[in-house]
Amino acid sequence: MKCKICKNNSEFQVLNTYKYHWYYCTECKNIFTKIKKKRNNILLRLFVKILVLISRKGRIRKLLLYNKENRSKFYHYYKEVLEKNIQGKWKNYDNKFLTYLKKNKINLKNKSILSISDEPGFISLILRKFTKDITLTALDPVVTELMKKKFNCNVTTFDMNKHKLSKKFKKKFDLIFYRSTLNFNYDFKDLIFETHKISKKNAICIFNFHTLSISSCFMWMFDDYTLKSLVNENYINKLLENKFLVKKRYKYIHNPRKLYYDNLLKKFFYYPFFLYYYSLYRFNYFFKKFNLGFNPNQEFINLILKKIN
Repeated sequence: MKCKICKNNSEFQVLNTYKYHWYYCTECKNIFTKIKKKRNNILLRLFVKILVLISRKGRIRKLLLYNKENRSKFYHYYKEVLEKNIQGKWKNYDNKFLTYLKKNKINLKNKSILSISDEPGFISLILRKFTKDITLTALDPVVTELMKKKFNCNVTTFDMNKHKLSKKFKKKFDLIFYRSTLNFNYDFKDLIFETHKISKKNAICIFNFHTLSISSCFMWMFDDYTLKSLVNENYINKLLENKFLVKKRYKYIHNPRKLYYDNLLKKFFYYPFFLYYYSLYRFNYFFKKFNLGFNPNQEFINLILKKIN
């Protein structure tokens, strides 16, 4: 089997979780996911129905049942967000990002900006104060059209695992943002090459990604659409050589279970699954079938890159 990230024939160590297998490549030292092919049998449906009745939480149905729907359609919930103008968490997220850019003295004025997979697109309202040359991408064509109408800016349907940036865009950009999308990509070598190709002289790139962590694998094991890859920073740094210079680096660490499973009901739901799959991991780790040690935290790396011309 070939590694989906480095594309080499390699040996793999496999971590088992509820909806996914996570493959650790012993050659490139990265992790990629494969969703399990399972059916919702009668017993599982009955178990979920009872849990929903007891907890009165319909979301449990979505977390525990397997959904065969096309992955891009999971983004259709942005339709309601855009139609009802529900800025909510994105307003705070976008304002923090603007503060981050100002803190690092990144000039937005009259710049050509490309922001990759930045649904639902409210960031364009902030960027418009500085420039009219704004391009966003969306994974799903329906969301693309909604964003075009809502924000009156350039929006292109783009899938990092299917499309090439240089085929989608014939122009070059001053600023390229990957705010929270890189871990849905497999081929980082090609993505960095393509990003360099569509970058103007002295272009700046925001490059944010999750590194390897067993905690991340356990954290996202219920989602029907989840992270496709977890990459080590050394691997990324080698790919950046002779293309981009790392101007600034920030590292953020947090415990996902404390952050997301923060009340008794959530803990009651999550921890039986966590303890079961964690015990399987510890068994494999003890018998040297999985070498990556357990880190209770997730690590998120923010890089500010400058194009090497």
